[in-house]
Amino acid sequence: MNIYNTKVELYHDGCWSSITLNYTMKIYVNSALFYPSKDKIIASAIVKVKNRKEIYNFFYNFVKSYPAKRNIKRIIKLSNFGVYFINYETEYEFSILRIIHEMEIPIWSLEVHDGLEFWKLITFGKSNLDLLLSKFKQKSNIKTVEVKRVKKKNLSYALVSPINLLTDRQKDILQEAYRLGYYNWPRKIDLYQLSKKFNISKVALLKNIRIAEKKIIDVLLE
Repeated sequence: MNIYNTKVELYHDGCWSSITLNYTMKIYVNSALFYPSKDKIIASAIVKVKNRKEIYNFFYNFVKSYPAKRNIKRIIKLSNFGVYFINYETEYEFSILRIIHEMEIPIWSLEVHDGLEFWKLITFGKSNLDLLLSKFKQKSNIKTVEVKRVKKKNLSYALVSPINLLTDRQKDILQEAYRLGYYNWPRKIDLYQLSKKFNISKVALLKNIRIAEKKIIDVLLE
């Protein structure tokens, strides 16, 4: 059975995602709980907004656009640079997430900006992929589709958190480097000082750091 990494860019008229056309923001949906009998989805997302004055105007219009079904349950400001965590409620019946749920797509991510939805999904089998795209077309205007076969040996990159791909040694080094300020600007500790903490050479330390960083970057930029 073939495994496919599928990227779909689409416009979903009537969905809250279309509202983002009027804002300079990006929304990364990272989890969802489904309540079909109540026509409800409760989801969480990270919102990054360039103009911080826009954020509450967007939330107001989010709720106003479908007051019977949409609600912002929680807003947490994560930084002073326009990054927020939100917990929200939206409709199930006409959502793209309904398709994801009913087809039991195990791995997905969603980025929303400029009025469009950018989906990344892992599907198993050509017939499953074709059915998914067919259902997407019924509910939305698909702009682009990109499909790549995934080698089974590389499937772990899609299934697990990048940190879990590291060896215990690599994880220890990265965590200590971060804790001691190696990734700060300017750095609070240099490579030589950090290598002494682990009783290894600078070359060995740098090799571990580079390999660990590449494993994480490979997943993030896939």
